[in-house]
Amino acid sequence: MNQKVNAVCYLRVAALDNVVEREQELRLFAKKRNYEICDFIIEQRSGLAPCSKTLNELLHSQSAINILVPTISGLSRNISVLQDIIYTAKKNNKNIISADGSCEAIRSFNDVFSFDN
Repeated sequence: MNQKVNAVCYLRVAALDNVVEREQELRLFAKKRNYEICDFIIEQRSGLAPCSKTLNELLHSQSAINILVPTISGLSRNISVLQDIIYTAKKNNKNIISADGSCEAIRSFNDVFSFDN
């Protein structure tokens, strides 16, 4: 039996319409990929808003290494904010894993852009 890997789920929604469905999808993804969910964070805020205090604290947390999100755009729809989030995650050795596979975009993004450490 494979050992489960701890992860925090982060879900940003603009409206609470389909939050239950999106939460279930993220939980199913975690189960299929053998992640043990230690915390599930749901924030209601616009995707164009700056990085929230909650997300920023998660990116700096010593205990959270793996952060599961439904999509990369779930972190932010503002490319500048998303770039800062990715930079902070990389600097703090966080793994952002998206259920839709767009985490591959982060690997490519990091290969194309260099960050000062």
